[in-house]
Amino acid sequence: MKKINKKIIKRLIVVTSAVAVCAGAVFCSYRYMDNKSLPVIGSVQSDKPVIVLDAGHGECS
Repeated sequence: MKKINKKIIKRLIVVTSAVAVCAGAVFCSYRYMDNKSLPVIGSVQSDKPVIVLDAGHGECS
């Protein structure tokens, strides 16, 4: 009985450790991608005006 309980506890510790490592990797990769990404034009976070320049070439009316 004690041998079975030790196996269960060891497996539980291994699975918990693996989940913690995977969660840490996902968290770090998310932070890395967030820091390295370009800001989106017209995003909700930035209220800067967008100026569109049009030269008017190529259209006949």
